[in-house]
Amino acid sequence: AQPGTDAQTKWPNDLLISGRKVAGILLEAQGGAGPDAVPDFVIVGVGVNLMSYPEDVEFPATALIDEGTTVMPPEFLEGFAKHFLAWTRIWVDEGFERLRKNWVWRCGQVGKEVEVRLANETLTGTFKDLDECGALILETADGMRTITAGDVYFPQPSDA
Repeated sequence: AQPGTDAQTKWPNDLLISGRKVAGILLEAQGGAGPDAVPDFVIVGVGVNLMSYPEDVEFPATALIDEGTTVMPPEFLEGFAKHFLAWTRIWVDEGFERLRKNWVWRCGQVGKEVEVRLANETLTGTFKDLDECGALILETADGMRTITAGDVYFPQPSDA
């Protein structure tokens, strides 16, 4: 995001501007057996709404152009690649902690009530932090939960 933009991270893999989704990341890993195995490879997919966005989505979306930033795909890709490589080097050289801290600093949901939709249940609680692996730490009425996969939504005030 451009300096001065109110870009925020949304766990686990989205970027918001003005509370609306402008980008998302998907990862697909292959190989490696067992819970502690390292995958043979990871494919990273990144989608960024530069000029338009889908309107028929569950979470509100926006595009960079609608937020006052006009950028063409080639120049966006150049800037993205530069920053992606820089942060990858930090991760390799220093470990995950600096990335985790930066992500949390950019996250607008830390300390707030969120709804986390999992495969078999929906949880409500306070988004406390990210753990050392990037999992969401959620404080629920039943205690702390560590969430490794799910979708985060923000409770809407009731109309009543």
